[in-house]
Amino acid sequence: AAFSIAIKALLELQKKSNMHADSYTWPAVWKLCENLLDAEKDISWINRVFEYTVKSGAINELLFNNIRRFLPKEYLKKKIKTEKDVYDLTVHDLPSEWTRNVTLGKQSKKNQKKGRRK
Repeated sequence: AAFSIAIKALLELQKKSNMHADSYTWPAVWKLCENLLDAEKDISWINRVFEYTVKSGAINELLFNNIRRFLPKEYLKKKIKTEKDVYDLTVHDLPSEWTRNVTLGKQSKKNQKKGRRK
């Protein structure tokens, strides 16, 4: 019940033309998921939240770490479309549309040389 109330509030926020979830809102939403959902059993809710998050373009370092900590590795690998271990990835390895509305920290020289930004 608490989770559905929180999601309804998030959806109402998203409907407002002058208000949107941001890099402060999404980590709280994912912490809520982590505390109230089972990553295996509640996959339909997780899919919805994941799609809203990606659509927002607000995935920054903090949020990526929250998501990575909660979601099963194979789920996240499939969403990112990679065979690499998700714990070896950085926010710079994500599709650019996922991070388009945030300012990211500098990419390490090692990752810049590989041209890992998609």
